[in-house]
Amino acid sequence: MTPTEAAVGGAMYAFVLGFLVYREIKPADLPSIIVETSIATASVLIIIAAAQPLGWVFAYEQTPVSVVAFFQELKLSPWQILLALNITMLVAGCFMESIAMLVIATPYSCRCSPVQESTPCISE
Repeated sequence: MTPTEAAVGGAMYAFVLGFLVYREIKPADLPSIIVETSIATASVLIIIAAAQPLGWVFAYEQTPVSVVAFFQELKLSPWQILLALNITMLVAGCFMESIAMLVIATPYSCRCSPVQESTPCISE
């Protein structure tokens, strides 16, 4: 089961509980629920759509390669690299949406990973 399928199952379960068991959702509420859900989904997709070109520009300009070279010059141990990645993600997460941050940061984190041999996103 994929996470998307699990989310659909959870949403259907919540709908059934709210509609049939607790009777807090009325049929007249369904149009507004659908509109609110559509707006929330569209906002997340707009954020992803805005982050994707920025991530592509970073990859095109080979900035992940320069970040990897920087980490290699420091000669850090694997746990220090992971700590640096965690701190970077924590700081970036204070200013960015998490999905956008992951779209932009994945090329960096995959190349800087101390377990590069087993990381599937490295294509060299």
